[in-house]
Amino acid sequence: MNKVLCISQSFIYHCLATLCVLLQGLVPVAGHTEAVPLDSIVAVVNKDVITRYELQQAFDNVIRVFQKRGEEIPPADILTKQVLDKLVMEHVQLDLARRSGIRSDETGLNRAISRIAAQNGLSLGEFIDTLQEQGIDYQAFREDIKKQILLQRLQHKFVDSKVHITDQEIDNFLFNYKKQGIDNASYHPAMILLSLSEGSTAEEIDSVQQKANDIYQQLQQGADFSELAIQYSEAGNALEGGDLGWRKESELPTQLAKIVPSLKIGAFSKPLRIPAGFVIVKLLEKKEGVKHEVVEYHARHILIKPDITRSREEARKHLEQIRQRILGGEDFADLARANSDDKGSAQKGGDLGWFKPGVMVDIFDKTLAGMEIGEISDIIESPFGFHIIQLLDKRTRDDGKEFLRNQVRAKLKQKKIEDQKLIWLRRIRDEAYIDIRLNPDE
Repeated sequence: MNKVLCISQSFIYHCLATLCVLLQGLVPVAGHTEAVPLDSIVAVVNKDVITRYELQQAFDNVIRVFQKRGEEIPPADILTKQVLDKLVMEHVQLDLARRSGIRSDETGLNRAISRIAAQNGLSLGEFIDTLQEQGIDYQAFREDIKKQILLQRLQHKFVDSKVHITDQEIDNFLFNYKKQGIDNASYHPAMILLSLSEGSTAEEIDSVQQKANDIYQQLQQGADFSELAIQYSEAGNALEGGDLGWRKESELPTQLAKIVPSLKIGAFSKPLRIPAGFVIVKLLEKKEGVKHEVVEYHARHILIKPDITRSREEARKHLEQIRQRILGGEDFADLARANSDDKGSAQKGGDLGWFKPGVMVDIFDKTLAGMEIGEISDIIESPFGFHIIQLLDKRTRDDGKEFLRNQVRAKLKQKKIEDQKLIWLRRIRDEAYIDIRLNPDE
């Protein structure tokens, strides 16, 4: 089997340490690392430790990422600092997860891995074989997924679940959206973040601001933004050159949304003070907005459910008899009223009204997509039971307003989450006991 796994960019970002392992064990990368004792401690985080072995593994994995992307590898001292900072924050969060009683059960872990396998068009066995062919240890992969589940649940508990968007906020955004003539453009920005702790003194703020001004001057003199982000940024995406990926304006953190749309492609901002510190932003690319069209279906169905008095085979057989009666000329609506176990639609002759993909179960969308108007489907099975569907009509319409409103709700929430997450991460780091024991010259 030579199939290359296709895993989403966000998933790869969260699982770099595992997905990029090419060889198991401690494998030095020429010119950057060498084998070292396994029992040396480079940092203490609360009651946990980060060993030199763990740091070297993470360091080597990041090196391989740069090599795979064909990018220049940063100096070892800069890369080591960034990797160690990332490990420290990971340990801070995992420790908080443990103390908060957050767990990752085996059932949820197995389900997550099965979904990843299915997204790659593989059975679980094939997925494991493919991982092994690519040099990825399956147990290490499982542990990394388990860790990411814990981190996601932790963030949901302390950040995501506390963020809510009101209809008024959506109305206000849309009002300004129209008033300012903002289009539905997408932006691809990058940022350099110099963070500040809560309650920083005036001297500390001045020092960080001066550092931001120095970086800005280097950029004005032609320095590479990505390299400076790797060297100086204290955001979680520093090793990606500060790349924030493609974002709608409503997806940008609040303070960045004030400046990104006004930047020209390739331009960068002056240092901007935000709650988390100082940030410099560069606009890498921009895409103009497009209208959103969706295919809607008008359909009706008959549902027959298996139950304690009727087995699956009997339910399917009963529905097949109904289908044959319809094909023989009997009225669909009459048979739906008399037989369908979906009592809500049965009263309307099985009519489901107009709906767009994503409203019904997936099997409905897949079946309707291949049907002609008036056609009666074969029997299909969903989690609710067995169905036959008749496609009554379909149409294509621009649901841009509805789509935009739904997008705004989701993205305003994501923006609030990102704003709060930066502050939350800074706070839990400040509250943690952290002792860095790595010699800067090592």
